[in-house]
Amino acid sequence: MMSPPASSGQRPRGSLEYEQRRPAADELLDAPVNWDTVDYVIDCVVWAVSYACYDGETWLAPMLKTAFFCDFAQSIIRRSGVPVPVILTCLAYVEKASRVMEPMPIDWACERVFLGALLLAARSTAEYRHYDDSWWARLTGVLSASDVGNIDYDFRQLIGYDFQVHEHDVIKHCDAIVDRCGQQAGYWSNPPFAEDRLRYTQHASPMGSRPGRFTTRWLVSNWNEAPPTNITVTPPPSIHLVSWNVDFMAPNANARLQHALDHIRSTLEQQGGGSDGSLVPCCVLLQEVEGNATPIILKSKWVREHFVVVPTSPSQWPSTRYGNVTLVSNTVPIVGAQSLVFANSFMGRNALCVDVQLARPGEEESALLRIANVHLESMPEGTSRRPAQLSATAELLRDPSVQAGVVAGDMNPIDPRDANLPAEVGLTDAYQGAEDDEASFTWGYQPRNRFPVCRMDKILYTKHLSLVVDAPSRIGVGVKTSKGQWASDHYGLMTIVKFREQ
Repeated sequence: MMSPPASSGQRPRGSLEYEQRRPAADELLDAPVNWDTVDYVIDCVVWAVSYACYDGETWLAPMLKTAFFCDFAQSIIRRSGVPVPVILTCLAYVEKASRVMEPMPIDWACERVFLGALLLAARSTAEYRHYDDSWWARLTGVLSASDVGNIDYDFRQLIGYDFQVHEHDVIKHCDAIVDRCGQQAGYWSNPPFAEDRLRYTQHASPMGSRPGRFTTRWLVSNWNEAPPTNITVTPPPSIHLVSWNVDFMAPNANARLQHALDHIRSTLEQQGGGSDGSLVPCCVLLQEVEGNATPIILKSKWVREHFVVVPTSPSQWPSTRYGNVTLVSNTVPIVGAQSLVFANSFMGRNALCVDVQLARPGEEESALLRIANVHLESMPEGTSRRPAQLSATAELLRDPSVQAGVVAGDMNPIDPRDANLPAEVGLTDAYQGAEDDEASFTWGYQPRNRFPVCRMDKILYTKHLSLVVDAPSRIGVGVKTSKGQWASDHYGLMTIVKFREQ
């Protein structure tokens, strides 16, 4: 995380003069930036870009609300530490841009508009004025200083160097954000300036009225057979299960992923293994593997010697930018693999399943265990999508072809309604402790940020009389690269899964 500028004790105002504010707006200005505020900014940007690029067809805005852009925006806001007044100024500049933008290439359109508006808003304050393009480039994790400079220049030129922002330009955004925070407004919220635009075009339609084809079918499931290289291996009596979100957005994805693998290797080797040097039977579930970092996994000598990798190419993910990767040790027989793509996801999320054989005590026939590697929808708008995603995953785990199932990964339980979701879909939580016990929390520490720490990652399983899933322990706590960067913003989890004698 890049250190934000030290506060001077005064709110950065830029060109704004906040006068005659309502009490709720006053509270918002002093409050930390929360998920609802970030989500609102994202909605405004995708609406503005959709309007410009699709000749007023704003119902296409949800398609621009991609996982990459959501992560890009929230990551920059979080790492820079910009306060609410800067966010409001940024929104005012987005509105200015929406009035004059013409059709542009879609690639990076949202990112350019958002970053251009944020740069202009932040640099109009004393606190952020002296932070150069290199500093902001490091925050993005994907852009160079030259890229940032070009985006800043292009955005200023786009709005005709009209930097003046008035009170009424921000009050409407204050009201909209307060409403969203207080009423838990849904994902499909138009920015307040949308009303003016809709009066003057017969083609635009509200952001919420998306075409029916997006709602009639929300998942696609395809089977892919795993290579039968280890089908003759004797099923082990238990399997160590590791799950870790390795954060694709932070800079230096290759180095961070390598350190994460090194830590996993060290952790598993401490669990024992065969006299022939074989690894303890295990399955490693990785989420948010950055697409360009997959060679780190595939070329690793340790991985090549001990694991089968599913999948072997980012082209098999719903989104090629990042995805889930599962490593199954060659001491565990694999029967098949399945990718359940969540078609209700705007963030390229899926459940990656592998079927493995485990021995059953007292019985000659082995049991088939399905292990799902899942990354549920992020952000507040994902609240309405996560139940369907986890429910579909649970149904796969209860398929008659398998004896039991386990799902692990980043569940994104950021809404109070998520607390009961596992039970509602018929899954049992491997963690049975108190929900407010910080010893179980897996996110919000690396680094500390404006958002509350929480148990973001979970291990769940189907109810089965003979299935035993140990309480998970945390791994990856405090793991850093040689340059002092956190390997991930998440901690990982590890448990042992086995069948007991009935």
